[in-house]
Amino acid sequence: MSDEVRQSWEDSAEAWADFVRTGKDLSRDCFNNPATFAMLGDIRGKAILDVACGEGYNARLLSGKGASVTGIDFSDRMVGLARAEEEREPLGITYRVMDAADMKGIDGSTFDIATCLMVYMDFEDIEGVTHEIARVLKPRGFAIISMPHPCFEMSWQDGKKVAGWVFENEGDPLNRGKPLYVKQSDYFRTGRYEINWNMPRLTNHFKTISFKRTLTDYVSTLGKHGLYISELVEPKPTEEGLAKDPSSEKHLRVPESIIFKAVKVAD
Repeated sequence: MSDEVRQSWEDSAEAWADFVRTGKDLSRDCFNNPATFAMLGDIRGKAILDVACGEGYNARLLSGKGASVTGIDFSDRMVGLARAEEEREPLGITYRVMDAADMKGIDGSTFDIATCLMVYMDFEDIEGVTHEIARVLKPRGFAIISMPHPCFEMSWQDGKKVAGWVFENEGDPLNRGKPLYVKQSDYFRTGRYEINWNMPRLTNHFKTISFKRTLTDYVSTLGKHGLYISELVEPKPTEEGLAKDPSSEKHLRVPESIIFKAVKVAD
């Protein structure tokens, strides 16, 4: 992982924790997590590795459902925030500072489940990460991997939006107009891009780095490393999610994200 990518998350750690812990991550609450936990099923007693766990929000939810959880993240600050929360409210979660593409110190065939939730697109070395996830899973263990939907995710080129929702009042920077449709004008353009987290509901704005890939890229990478997709979900907002964030209604028409369940078929 490049120093630039790592530093972007180090610099954003406190702002990210505020975003997640104060209910501002509406996509997580309104449709991604409900679909993810439905796909996970009963996890009581399962050994779970939460890959790129950040400040520990989802690791705490997994632990609360009875799993034995280890969280790893390459950001010292993120792991520090997760550990501080574990000290405040102990759940038995172990957090380790670790590059997901090089999980030294974790034996192979250790975990029943690996979760990689809305972070797969943030990995620069996706081959290394996928190899390591497959290595540390037990045979017939599985990974739950989610990301923005590659077909519909918002993206820019030279400061111009080339994909994403088009709004009735497209000139309004807050997108307060009616959502009309999703445009996609350059799907096969892949590579590094910067995300500006500057939504009005955020207390502190920040920037991170991500990597645009195609569905082919993701599916072929999983298969190459012995992880075969057994289930796929394109989440829709729940009724509770719609009540919390009425603007998520547009995702009853076009999905924002995609979730894979990928099973390790052999050592």
